[in-house]
Amino acid sequence: MANPRQELKQTNRQAKRRLWKRRLVALLVLLVFIIVGLVFFLRLARWQLEEVVVRGNRVTSSADLTNAIESQLAGDYLYLLPRRQRWFYPERSIEDGLIEQFPRLQSAVTSVRNDQLVLVVKEYSPTAVWCPGASCYFINDKAQAFSPAPTFSRPIYLTITTAKTDLTLPSPASFGPADLSKLLDLQTQLQ
Repeated sequence: MANPRQELKQTNRQAKRRLWKRRLVALLVLLVFIIVGLVFFLRLARWQLEEVVVRGNRVTSSADLTNAIESQLAGDYLYLLPRRQRWFYPERSIEDGLIEQFPRLQSAVTSVRNDQLVLVVKEYSPTAVWCPGASCYFINDKAQAFSPAPTFSRPIYLTITTAKTDLTLPSPASFGPADLSKLLDLQTQLQ
């Protein structure tokens, strides 16, 4: 025959286990409710980016920049949080993607103001035209080719022609910034 004291201890252990299981289930249910509530809160329209504002561009189209940003903001993170959420938008991805997609951009910085995503860009300024073969490119003062150059009816920029080179933009020219500076100084003296 079992000892009544041992039976009581066994019953107490089982009651404690049931109590811990109930507490664990209640904690998990509470955690799920908190997560669901947080997701619904973050999906409210008041926390979403509604508009993209572009500043600082002179040559690159605002519509092209806006479309590129809108494509980055489409969708959700893990099907839960929208990428348009003002605190969790893909800032670094947008900035790096724009510089890669638009070689004319020297820098791109995003910030949030109310419900607007503000993009401030700085574009390279052409210093000369470099023609490595048949195609020509604008280069900046650091001798870096950054954008295809159109064919001009008369020379507007100093045009430097070199042997054919395969390149992807942005790309350094086959000469350095010091050489470019000397050529620009020579052009100024001759004018």
